Amino acid sequence: ETVGNYVLNKCETLKELTLLPEVARIGTSAFSGCPLERVSVSSIEHLFNISGMFLLGNTSLCVNGVETTDIVIPNTVTTVRSAFANWTKLTSVTMGDSVESITSGAFRGCSSLSRVTLGKNITTIGSSAFSNCTSLKSIEIPSGVTMIDEYTFQSCTNLTSVKLPDNLQEIRFQAFLDCSALESITIPATVHTIGATVFGDCTSLKNIALPDKLSSITNYLFKNCTALKSVVMPSNLRSIGNSSFLNCSALESLVIPELVKTIGENAFSGCIGELTVNSTTVIETDYTETQTWLKNTSFSAIKLGEKVTKVGNFALAGTPSMTAIYIPTHIQSLGTKAFADSAGELVIDNSLVEKNYDFWTNPYDTWMAGAKFTKLTIGEGVKQIGNYVFTQANSITEVVIKGDISYIGAGAF
Repeated sequence: ETVGNYVLNKCETLKELTLLPEVARIGTSAFSGCPLERVSVSSIEHLFNISGMFLLGNTSLCVNGVETTDIVIPNTVTTVRSAFANWTKLTSVTMGDSVESITSGAFRGCSSLSRVTLGKNITTIGSSAFSNCTSLKSIEIPSGVTMIDEYTFQSCTNLTSVKLPDNLQEIRFQAFLDCSALESITIPATVHTIGATVFGDCTSLKNIALPDKLSSITNYLFKNCTALKSVVMPSNLRSIGNSSFLNCSALESLVIPELVKTIGENAFSGCIGELTVNSTTVIETDYTETQTWLKNTSFSAIKLGEKVTKVGNFALAGTPSMTAIYIPTHIQSLGTKAFADSAGELVIDNSLVEKNYDFWTNPYDTWMAGAKFTKLTIGEGVKQIGNYVFTQANSITEVVIKGDISYIGAGAF
């Protein structure tokens, strides 16, 4: 009833194998290294009653004397095991409603598998169940599945359509990593957890809306999603992880919601679109010269939400590729070196410009210290320019004043 571990390992002349109905278990690496060309079983039921791997690479499968690459799982089967992993001749799988679970790695590496029909009573799909199924184009997950396990569809490079169940709650680590043909996916409102790098290297993904139950965007979630143009952020979002939008170079705009408290290192590195920040915590927090959340970003513009009233120390620093930063009228204070190393245009329509500054007492602690703006635009609401306001703006080559200025203070520029 059992073929032992390694029993025929590396038998270099073994090309055909017939498994009698009595065989119920194949041991570890029992046929590994054998140049098997054909495996025969008496019935499809027998195929699913065998525990262990015996279909290797390009091996042909004969069921009751008939060669097949299409598998219809009989209604007697409740668990689909990993007998098919890395069997490259498998082209389609149809599961009956008796199937309740698919084990980890069940169809991993089945590179010719292009069509899968899952039974409606499936509740569990194990990790890596369909990873590296590079011919798979679409999949519909049954309603009983509440969690997509880690690596489940990793490197399914031709996958273009995924229908997730309405009551899904969790998508785990790298579940869709390197699904490079996937252009869009609808995530149900019930999802509260999405693991790290789930959509990493999905280079065709263009648009996605994250559900409001999601409180955290994990590390590397969208790394190298180079076609990603639009992301609808969750209203209850609290944190954005390290490198979560790394190299999302097509991102046209992004809004950081009001409740966000923390943003990880290099979260937006390589992003070039427009950023709107509604989070008071992110902007009003004091940072240091070496720990700025905007480091290595290339946003074309940054705008501040209406509830933001101050800009902390170094809070908008470290963006040398910036096109424009907008400081509206509702900003009441600007921290030390708030714009250090940030370039492009500073657009300011704020009475802070009208204040006099004591440049000689603290010459390196002003809000303009270290800024590298090349253009300054002063809005219509500004009526005068205080002493030494822009003294440290050494890189500015162009000044545009839109309103009527009645007074310009000593050393203003």
